[in-house]
Amino acid sequence: MGIVYRCKDLRLDRDVAVKVIGWSLSDSQVVRFHQEARALAKLQHPNILAIENFAHSDDGSLFLVMELLKGKRLSDIIESKEDIPFVQALEVFIQICNGLSHAHNRDILHRDIKPSNIFLDDTKYDTAHVTITDFGLAKLVTEDQRLTKTGISIGSPPYMSPEQANGSNVDERSDLYAVGCLMFEVLSGDKPFSGSSIPHILMKHAKEPPPRLSEQVPEKSFPSEIDTIISTCLAKSPADRFQSVSELGEALQKLLNRSSRRYADGTGFSGSYSQQTLMEKSNLSGQDQSQRHSKLGLHVVLSLLVLGILTIAGAGWLIFADRSNESDLPPEEPYLTDSTGDEDIPPPEETIKTETKKQTPLVVINRRDARKHLEELLARYREKDGAAFPSISLARSDVRDKDLELLEGLPIKKLNLFRTAITDSGLEHLSKLPQLEELDLGITKITDEGVKLLRQFPSLKTIRLTSTAITDAGVSELSR
Repeated sequence: MGIVYRCKDLRLDRDVAVKVIGWSLSDSQVVRFHQEARALAKLQHPNILAIENFAHSDDGSLFLVMELLKGKRLSDIIESKEDIPFVQALEVFIQICNGLSHAHNRDILHRDIKPSNIFLDDTKYDTAHVTITDFGLAKLVTEDQRLTKTGISIGSPPYMSPEQANGSNVDERSDLYAVGCLMFEVLSGDKPFSGSSIPHILMKHAKEPPPRLSEQVPEKSFPSEIDTIISTCLAKSPADRFQSVSELGEALQKLLNRSSRRYADGTGFSGSYSQQTLMEKSNLSGQDQSQRHSKLGLHVVLSLLVLGILTIAGAGWLIFADRSNESDLPPEEPYLTDSTGDEDIPPPEETIKTETKKQTPLVVINRRDARKHLEELLARYREKDGAAFPSISLARSDVRDKDLELLEGLPIKKLNLFRTAITDSGLEHLSKLPQLEELDLGITKITDEGVKLLRQFPSLKTIRLTSTAITDAGVSELSR
């Protein structure tokens, strides 16, 4: 479809991905590009690779500018034969549903969901953040659908729904079918339908009953619910599938809640191996097995005892912890946490990361206890007389408006508050940063009133306001 380059955004001094799409295109192709690009621009969600810009270049080609991702594609993980633990696989599926739900609610279909279009920024699956890529084939269900000629199939054969394969009109349930194929492949290591040719594969999608995990990988004791969920997604008729990606996400979340307890043994496999299979793998005699089970039982009892003591201690700490600031916290917003919980929270030892670039350190403070880590950071730099003061990223953290008072008067040039609970009140503190040049307020609660406060920022050059509540009035204020 085009060429993807790694480029440098000179204005923001960061690397980006630039997808160049064709040269010397027809008028109809240019019209389609602009419609698709406008559709992409509507998608601002943590689980979707957002388009940051699109335009024509001097040589007549068209291009999209996107965030440069780091990590692995899901297809690479499958090809490496690496098993994703079952609970973590469910969390990946739920994040995919979250992103697709955002797109479907804006009448945008992906139409090419497959493992190579799913990106994980961390292969420690309990902390992995999922990004859906390549919405370049997405079509608006309304206007853009009319630009697609009947009979033209768009997608990848191993993941195409029966109605998509025969060129019929499609809706969000076609994306659900592709998610079903993806889930089956992640958990079993094989595609649900394969063949020697594209027509052979498409015929299987249309006519052949979908396989079941319990038959494909009988050595792994997956819960029966996941078989039911995947079979529902792979129903031949759209009417027999889940009717929305939100409905699928809810079913996966319920299964995750149960499986988190059921598979808390950390076997490291996509599904727990049955007792018989484990015995075969270990090749133990009956006497050895008995001894192993006896020792295992003792370890389980001791582990449960320790776990019980820790749980009671933890509960006591929660009950008597200082709650003096709870009344100040704004209510939790849907965009502050993912439905799967704290999957993007790093281990405690990774809470503060420091990188040096052009003699100016960049400090990343992740989600939990942002105020405490911020106080530690500021104390550290105040002790270093003459040291370059860091740029600070508090993106996705639990920082609140009142915490920003800690920064007043400091020589900070760049501050990232993306996807936090910061409101207009927090800008009062930020206006007292005399050297602040770059500010990211994407997915915060900033409004038109907050935009008015930006006049008080003496050095501000760049600001990001993606997915805020700003209206035309706020944009008018920005022009001043």
